[in-house]
Amino acid sequence: MTDEYRWNEQILASTNVKRQHYVPRFFLEEFTGSDGRLRVVDLDNRDNDHRTSTKNAAVISRFNDMEMAGIRLSTEGWLADLEDEVAPILRNLITNLDAIHFLSDKEENSISRFIVALRFRTRAFRAWEEDVSESILSQVKDFAKGSLYNMYSGKEADAIWRQWKGQPDHWWMNEAEPSPEASTMAYM
Repeated sequence: MTDEYRWNEQILASTNVKRQHYVPRFFLEEFTGSDGRLRVVDLDNRDNDHRTSTKNAAVISRFNDMEMAGIRLSTEGWLADLEDEVAPILRNLITNLDAIHFLSDKEENSISRFIVALRFRTRAFRAWEEDVSESILSQVKDFAKGSLYNMYSGKEADAIWRQWKGQPDHWWMNEAEPSPEASTMAYM
């Protein structure tokens, strides 16, 4: 396998970047008007419709950061490198759609990686992941309680359940500590 296919690359590193975009700025720039601003609509509050710069759109402080063993790490640098790699390819495709027929394997790989990363780095993905995690956790608790009451008598099961039901979510998932929000994006 050549170096252009980096399946096991280092994606976590320290960063000083606080304002982190969940939609890359170069991507947003393609949707700006002549004033360099784009229209932003809050889908939860459609009255919140305004124009803003790409600097201020789709940005959250430390969105791609996580703390592991007391050290703040981030996927921000890896995402920036990926964006730098794919931006000229996509800009070329925007101006010359026929160029899609002449992409190299490396360029196709870069675009594929960018699209996959784009899927996992959004607020919508975090919300979906939270919903799925809550559903799984609920099922784990229901299964554990049912099994507990099948294995022990009522009073004994009640005593054990009182201990179990107060446990934090990560305990139920057999994890040493809660997973940082950005960890799934890093994993994916």
